[in-house]
Amino acid sequence: MVVAGMVLQMSKKITKMMQKATKRLFTLTAMVATCNALSAFGGVPPTIAVQPVGISVQNGGIAVITSAAYPVLLANVSFTWYCNGQPLKADSNITIVNTTTNSLLGLPLGGLLPISILTIKNTNPTNAGTYYVTAKDTSSTGTTVSSNATLIVLSTVVTNVINIINSASTLTAAGFKLQMSAPANSNVVVEASSDLKSWTPIYTNLNSTGSLSFMDTDATNHPARYYRARTQ
Repeated sequence: MVVAGMVLQMSKKITKMMQKATKRLFTLTAMVATCNALSAFGGVPPTIAVQPVGISVQNGGIAVITSAAYPVLLANVSFTWYCNGQPLKADSNITIVNTTTNSLLGLPLGGLLPISILTIKNTNPTNAGTYYVTAKDTSSTGTTVSSNATLIVLSTVVTNVINIINSASTLTAAGFKLQMSAPANSNVVVEASSDLKSWTPIYTNLNSTGSLSFMDTDATNHPARYYRARTQ
């Protein structure tokens, strides 16, 4: 009887130990699942997918600077634009539009991404400077800062300016369409780059009439594609 009683007590102790071990294992599993969920949906700041690019505009013209971010969750990304270190606020000349897109600047993004478009109308020398944007996931504490983009406001009249019309330039099924305005009777060369360092001529238009449209059918074969145009 004594031996039977000892076996019964040991059995009860082993059962309690197994129950405690099971609870600890369940708690550890729940903690791991929570950490994974935070990592996937809220603990990681966004990544800048498209860096803002500098631009030169005529005094009194319109400047458009755009950026996009890879988010954790679409609805959680907020953008803040800065000029020379000071945050920008919308007014009669400054417009900031935050939305989502599946294509931007010739870059196939493979799904909806948050973008922020900064537009400055009636530019003047006080608008010149260094611009950048911050992207923050509101469900986390991390903030990502973009690279700098320089806005140059030209005070003198330049007669050979070529403007790429952003609102009419877009990625299509056939490729990336560029719409430009150029001086009449000028020869326009369009160049492309994947890193903003090395540029390759991809199109030459002789004797422009003032309005120029070009379709880059090779755009979708590149992970990133940037454009510029010049006269020759």
